[in-house]
Amino acid sequence: RGVWNDFWVNAKSGELSADGLTGVFVDGVGSFTATEQNDDGTTSVVRGVWDRITPTSCRWRQGVSHDSGVTWFDSWFMDWTRVVQ
Repeated sequence: RGVWNDFWVNAKSGELSADGLTGVFVDGVGSFTATEQNDDGTTSVVRGVWDRITPTSCRWRQGVSHDSGVTWFDSWFMDWTRVVQ
């Protein structure tokens, strides 16, 4: 179906988070989103994006939108590099 899920994994137990983010890959970029209810009753869209994917590296970034995805505030970036020993 071309639909993926992105889960957090507990580093100590190895257990997956209860709810993953659902998304798709388009042109080598994976976007995974979910809608969250805020404490004040408003909603926000959260997303995780996998991009810059090569055989030895990739980048993941996390963001939030308070206007249904029109604009995004990306607040967490991780660059991953495969280490061969």
